Amino acid sequence: MHLPYDLQVTLDERGGLDLPSHPDAWTRNLISQAASGLEHYRERIEKLYFDSIGTQLRCGIYNELKARAFAALSSQVQPDKVAFIGISYGFVFNAACFATMMLSRNDMLTEVGSPEKEFPPNPISNMPSSMADSPFHPSQPVCPIRKAFAVFLTVRFVESVFMHEVSHLVRGHLGLVQSLGAFNWSEGDDMPGHLAALSKQALEFDADTGAIEESFSYLFGIQHAFSIGHFKNADPATLRALEILYADGLSAAKYSFMGMYLPLRMFEHLHWERDLQNGSSHPHPPIRMLYLMFIYSLALVEGLDVNKDSAQVAVDEWTKECEANYMALHGATIDPSGIRSAWLSPEGDAYIYDIHNELERLAPELARHVIHMSFKPGRGSS
Repeated sequence: MHLPYDLQVTLDERGGLDLPSHPDAWTRNLISQAASGLEHYRERIEKLYFDSIGTQLRCGIYNELKARAFAALSSQVQPDKVAFIGISYGFVFNAACFATMMLSRNDMLTEVGSPEKEFPPNPISNMPSSMADSPFHPSQPVCPIRKAFAVFLTVRFVESVFMHEVSHLVRGHLGLVQSLGAFNWSEGDDMPGHLAALSKQALEFDADTGAIEESFSYLFGIQHAFSIGHFKNADPATLRALEILYADGLSAAKYSFMGMYLPLRMFEHLHWERDLQNGSSHPHPPIRMLYLMFIYSLALVEGLDVNKDSAQVAVDEWTKECEANYMALHGATIDPSGIRSAWLSPEGDAYIYDIHNELERLAPELARHVIHMSFKPGRGSS
């Protein structure tokens, strides 16, 4: 991959694109599928946003073992204008582990395939934040449908982070921080001196919103592809896994939500600790997952014509399932009333109000850097 000098230096500093070759064939397949999914999505987004402005969009999985991601634009002095999105090997590896561990248990995602073929729960006493730098590796489900579903869910996890980074590019965030002296937008890293904490949190939430909007657009495109028989030649297990993942509107939205919620959980594990998950407590700032719940409930109302109360109930149930699964992998349980109390808490409302006000304050500055959609996807675009 040829990149402008400044982007290549940034990428090299983060480990470059030469990835470890894992000894396990199943793990290598998952990493390969994630890379293919990223390339498919890159082509889609480049056509929607970047072709018309003479900018190339490039992406890649880079060799860092921590769960990280970043978006960058080449500087104006470079002869070629290139936008780059990098997702770390550590994140992709974590995503593969989380997805496959859930599908390899007989008590999680039981609506998929034949869960009775899987092994009983085997809690992990200590799950490291970077599984790529540990003895862990992805599990392999026994049921063919669950195995295929695990691949697709891994790819969805990675795609959700990609779309979050795309939102930093197209919604003007990266242009804004570049005007303040920063070079890229890095997940998991602080950017001291460039943005106030509330401003950065507001833009993170705005990027989540953009990723949700794109996830619905992509979902509708895949559903149309089903309706015209695009996947009719897939093998039976793959076809059934795709049907579960995409065919039904509200059910498909659940997996889309899960595909965004659990990756955030990987990035934000220090901001929503286990000992805070009880009936009388609320998540500590930045309340990342709570805001995702709020935005996703609005998306159900607008995108699927679900009434407001039903949308909140659905998202609340999906969150409980995500949290319960995440905690169960550690051998712990969660009081689901803690999520409900956070959802309804005055402090949660106040924080969301502050975020909205900050986004309104930043709107004129962001508008100068927005990259508008120049190609409208048809209903069948995917």
